[in-house]
Amino acid sequence: MDEKKVLDALSGADVEEEKVTDEVVAAAAATTSSSINNKKQGKKVKKGKSKRSQTSLTKKKTGSSSSSSPSRWERRALTLIADSGLTPQNLSRLVENNPIIAIECLLLILTCREESMISVNDKNEYLSSLAGMDMSIHSMEVVNRLATHSSTRANNQLLNVEEEDEGGGGGEEEPLLHPEYIHLYISTCISTCEGMRYDRHLQNKSVRLVCVFLQSLIRNGIVSVEDLYVEVQSFCIEFSRIREAAALFQLLKNQVNHK
Repeated sequence: MDEKKVLDALSGADVEEEKVTDEVVAAAAATTSSSINNKKQGKKVKKGKSKRSQTSLTKKKTGSSSSSSPSRWERRALTLIADSGLTPQNLSRLVENNPIIAIECLLLILTCREESMISVNDKNEYLSSLAGMDMSIHSMEVVNRLATHSSTRANNQLLNVEEEDEGGGGGEEEPLLHPEYIHLYISTCISTCEGMRYDRHLQNKSVRLVCVFLQSLIRNGIVSVEDLYVEVQSFCIEFSRIREAAALFQLLKNQVNHK
């Protein structure tokens, strides 16, 4: 299957193209019609145009305010995800084979505002599956992307940051990926590195990856240093021979001293 077509379907890009095409055709028809009416009616057409423009503006305002329910492409994308057979149990396969599509699917699932389509329990199962996933560069990419993506809760509904910006609503912003799941994934990464004594080269490579990942989370304020200090400090001391671990240890100390 073409990855670009899948991403377009999940993001609604193909729907937007159809919408633009329809708008162009409608605009061309309106222009032709108005030019004919101009010749026949003269100045009366100007008044009609102003009324039509006011009506169209009113429709746009009304349409923008009704963003509380899933849009056409969101419903279709969620249906596509359901038909594909994606479940929390096989999520790891999608993450390892195509993390980009996995990210788009999880963003749609976790930000779905309609309980009948995706329940809260379903969302928690996906998050638990992601947090308990084996450490890999792909799973880190997915966790990091979701951890940096925030959402806004307004009127008991969960909105994307992009939707909140367009609507201008002033809801309470909260992380899409709860810190509890991030801490669980970090613990999995640390225990995985500690268990790689059979391969020193692979262990060093994995430790470097985890250290860079943790530095990114700490610098972006995604995780609290106090919640992870003991576990991460012992991890850094154990692998102090590695430069990235020493840099992470120094970052921890600096964060604690500043607070």
